[in-house]
Amino acid sequence: MATDPALDVPLLQSIYLSSAVAKAALDSFASRSYRISETTVDRLLGVVLESNSSSKRQDVVEFLRQLQTANCGAFKIGRRGSASRFVWTVSLVDVGLAAQGKKSAVELAAPQEVKSAPEPDDVTFTHVFQLRLNQRVEFRLPTDLTQLEAGRLADFLKTLPLEAS
Repeated sequence: MATDPALDVPLLQSIYLSSAVAKAALDSFASRSYRISETTVDRLLGVVLESNSSSKRQDVVEFLRQLQTANCGAFKIGRRGSASRFVWTVSLVDVGLAAQGKKSAVELAAPQEVKSAPEPDDVTFTHVFQLRLNQRVEFRLPTDLTQLEAGRLADFLKTLPLEAS
């Protein structure tokens, strides 16, 4: 299997140590059992939020730009309804392992090796609402929550108060 001599493994390891977003994302990549050709910003944000709820979309974009600098692929800004995404030129699994120091050479992702994994339907974000001074409420909601679903949820919440009549 070919390796990418242009890939900057020391930079990749530096990126891994630089932020919680990078660590969460690269650990996720290393744990995968399949390769994909693209990773969307929103999907990766959902993964990162699982371990670091204070992460922001801009943090993920910056991380993907750093991966581009390390020659892992290309960051593409979404245009005309297309999502912002990272297009891999190497195996994201091997990038994760190299960042962790468990692999020294990263395989090139040949087109026949790359398989598209379906985006899970359960990609969610955690939304935090300060109900009272000392009471926070968390909602795990799908990233593609519709106006109709938000209305249904609001209607449900209106049925919950337990005030005395």
